[in-house]
Amino acid sequence: MNNAGTGILKLFVENTEGDWDLTLDVNLKGVFLCCRRVVPEMSKQQSGAIVNIASIAAFHYTVPHVPYAASKAGVVALTRDLAYEVGRVGIRVNAIAPGPIETPLMSSGLTAEQKAAYARGVPLGRLGRPEDIGEAVVFLVSDAASFITGATLVVSGGADLSVMRA
Repeated sequence: MNNAGTGILKLFVENTEGDWDLTLDVNLKGVFLCCRRVVPEMSKQQSGAIVNIASIAAFHYTVPHVPYAASKAGVVALTRDLAYEVGRVGIRVNAIAPGPIETPLMSSGLTAEQKAAYARGVPLGRLGRPEDIGEAVVFLVSDAASFITGATLVVSGGADLSVMRA
C-alpha cells in the first residue's frame, strides 16, 4: 500500500513552486517510486496486488488545495494505466479514494469547529477512521477482489456525493 501524503491548505495563488513540488513529490512521485520498486519482483512471481491511496479530492472540490487535488488525480491515472500494463502478468493495481478521515494530516490546520463541520457534511454522519481505509485495503488485496484492477474505490461515508466545505 502506498500511503504517504502531504497537503497544504492554501488558495492556488498563494501556493509557491516549492509547495507544488513538495506535494507532487510526496503524493505522486512517491507512489510512482514505490510501484516501480515492487513491480519487477511481482512480475517475476506473476502475482501481486498494489493499493495506492488517492483522495476524493481527485474528483471533487473539497478545500483549497490545488496541488493536493492534482497529485491525487495523478494517483488515479497512474493506478489505471499501471493496472493495464501489468495485468497480463498477474498484478492487480487499485486505489482507494478516502474522504475525510481523522488522521494527523487532516487534523493539522483544522479547528475542532471545522472538523465538526466536515462530519456534519458526511451523509453517514461521522468522519472516517483509519480502520475504514485499512479494511478497504484488506478487501482489495484479498481473493474476494481477484477480478478487480484499475479501479478506484471511494471510501468516504458519502462525502463525495456533494461539495465539501469546512
